[in-house]
Amino acid sequence: MIDIALRNDLINDANLNVSSVYPERLPQNTNATAIVYQINNGFAKVQQGSNLTVVEHNVQLDVYGTSYSDVRNLVSKLLTKYNGYAGGLDTLDVAGSYVRSVQHTFEDDTRLYRGILDIELHVKF
Repeated sequence: MIDIALRNDLINDANLNVSSVYPERLPQNTNATAIVYQINNGFAKVQQGSNLTVVEHNVQLDVYGTSYSDVRNLVSKLLTKYNGYAGGLDTLDVAGSYVRSVQHTFEDDTRLYRGILDIELHVKF
């Protein structure tokens, strides 16, 4: 399943050095650097001129932290990791991955900095 594979990939990547990865929303009173992921859809697409079928997932990664520089650093690592990536993602085989947008903000209610990555992930079917 894409959600389990993505979570495992994020946690097990020593370069990211993050152990707090959550689906959908950030738990209350979190004050450590954390990643929240949302997987918005997964539709099969036949590739023109190929027998390969991929499932396109729109993934949003939200990076939270108390330091602006920590959030920017982790967002930069995620951008490098997922933009143009093809290969293994835990137990899945990724045909291609592309970062569509990156945004940085500050959340007044949590008092945390937030980096948002919108990723298009194509998984071989």
